[in-house]
Amino acid sequence: MPAQPVLFEYAVNGRKVPALAAPTKRGEIFILDRATGKPLTGIEERPVPRGAIPGERYSPTQPYVRGFASFEPPPLTEAGMWGATPIDQMWCRIRFRSLDYKGLFTPPSERGMIQWPGTFGILNWGSVSIDPERQLMIVNSAAIPQEVRLFRHGANTDRPAMAKDSHAPGYLPQYGTNYGVSLLPMLSPLGIPCEAPPWGKLAAVDLRTGKIAWSRTFGTTADTGLGVPVPGAFNLGGSVNTAGGVTFIGAALDNYLRAFDTASGRELWRGRLPAGGQATPITYVSRKSGRQYVVIAAGGHAYMQTTPGDYVVAFALDDGKERAAR
Repeated sequence: MPAQPVLFEYAVNGRKVPALAAPTKRGEIFILDRATGKPLTGIEERPVPRGAIPGERYSPTQPYVRGFASFEPPPLTEAGMWGATPIDQMWCRIRFRSLDYKGLFTPPSERGMIQWPGTFGILNWGSVSIDPERQLMIVNSAAIPQEVRLFRHGANTDRPAMAKDSHAPGYLPQYGTNYGVSLLPMLSPLGIPCEAPPWGKLAAVDLRTGKIAWSRTFGTTADTGLGVPVPGAFNLGGSVNTAGGVTFIGAALDNYLRAFDTASGRELWRGRLPAGGQATPITYVSRKSGRQYVVIAAGGHAYMQTTPGDYVVAFALDDGKERAAR
């Protein structure tokens, strides 16, 4: 559960029910009655693989949502491993064969396993946003495969350097347990994910049908070390919707705040930021001037290696045109 739930009214059999949407890193979005906690869409328990770590308890099933869009990515395959060159594609395929992978709930092991989606994705701290007038839920998603390996405490084995915090790649001791764990992004020797782009998307779910109304890539890698503007880059941060039907979102690896038509997903505008916009913007109307503003904290993100900063940037909406008011 990576983010705060979003409160809204959900139509059930012709009546509006006070509901909440709970997004998950799996890409499932659970819609619950916020008075009772009961699911407002179908839920089914599906069998999942169990591990073999002594003393561990493994659930035989996990819950899946029925009747509402899922953003769970397709399973990884050896043939689907990707690389910018034949050499690093081959490296990714060899790496795939050297690790455990049984799908979404592959259990961790001492051999090492592929976690897909990993801790980075699918849905993250920005949560989702909802346009009640258009009955659309806006969802930005991103994913990267992750290598997870368990290490027995006291075992004389090679392991990565100690991670500085839980968001950094490396070894995490997991004090109070019998094992430590390493979390490493599954990257080729060139530092590019072993999963083909696009790595990030923006989409809208029709709340009346539970189906995806539109989906598109957004953001590029232009402001990163890759030096190539690959579309559909990673994103981290949420969106905000206006009553006029515009969705604003930063989040992407490049330093822009973007505006999209909520109903169609068409990009309307982008404003340059002085640092990474890995935050959720806010919008408000000034009582004094009557003008509407969109504000975002542009601080960058160390793990994503976006431009660091300590800026708060505001844009004013003026007769349909956004004007910087930094």
